[in-house]
Amino acid sequence: MPLEGLDDQTVLDLAARDQRVLISHDVSTMPDHFRQYARRNISPGLILVPQELGIGKAIENILVICEACSPDDIEICLVPGLVMYGF
Repeated sequence: MPLEGLDDQTVLDLAARDQRVLISHDVSTMPDHFRQYARRNISPGLILVPQELGIGKAIENILVICEACSPDDIEICLVPGLVMYGF
């Protein structure tokens, strides 16, 4: 299902339903929406990738996260800094 154009709540619902960590370029609104969502729902986590980060670097960093963390470890992670945010 294409996610483009869907509101954050719907995207978060779809990711949680499929038990997937969500990877998003939406560094402006998605962190707050994710925090609100996670207060009421179970979600595997969110990885934020700034739009200006090159695809190769983004993939490299996402692979590091996947190798180093289980989905239980991920709340909100910002690439490329690999900074983990709690609530």
